Amino acid sequence: DQLDPLLAKLAARNIKVVFALYSPPGGFESRSGPAHYRMFSEASLQTEFIDMWLRIMDRYRENSAIYAFDLLNEPAL
Repeated sequence: DQLDPLLAKLAARNIKVVFALYSPPGGFESRSGPAHYRMFSEASLQTEFIDMWLRIMDRYRENSAIYAFDLLNEPAL
């Protein structure tokens, strides 16, 4: 809800943004060695991740301030 007024101001100035998710549900399982997100090992978190992005895209698909959706920034192994 805090994002919506900001996006309206950006759209009014023709400024585009990339909507990014930097950490998936569940966070890291391990950061030692090669980092590993829990989502890549737990099916329930994978489902939550997909459902969350579907809600985000449904809400913002027509928003003129959104240039792109970055589904997962710098995914870990």
